[in-house]
Amino acid sequence: MSRRTYFRADDLAFPIRLKFVVPWGPLQWANDARDWLDTELGPNRWAWSEVRSSACVRARAYYFRSLADAQRFMDAFPQLKLADGVDARGRGSRRGSYDAGLTEFARVGVGPRGSLV
Repeated sequence: MSRRTYFRADDLAFPIRLKFVVPWGPLQWANDARDWLDTELGPNRWAWSEVRSSACVRARAYYFRSLADAQRFMDAFPQLKLADGVDARGRGSRRGSYDAGLTEFARVGVGPRGSLV
C-alpha cells in the first residue's frame, strides 16, 4: 500500500528526501514507482508528496528511511531527474561568504532554527 502524506509530516518523520522533476505527460512512471516501492521497500519505509522547487514547475518528493533505500530507488528509475534548483535564476549566489546564510535569514526576518523574528 502506498504511503502518501503531507510535506511537513514527511519532512519531520523521514531523514532522507529526494525531489524529482515531474515530467509532462502520462504519470505511468509514478504508478510504476509506487508499485516498486511497495514491493521492494514495503510499508513505512517510504512516502511521497507534491512539493515546490525552484528548478521546475512540478516536483515530487520521495522520502526514505535510509540512504541505501534512496539509492536503490534512484538506480531503479534512472530516467527521473533531480529537481536541483541551486542554479535557478533569482536565487542569488552565496559563494565566498560563510555568513551569507545568516544574512539571508536576518533579511527575511527568520531567526535561529527557522523561528520567525
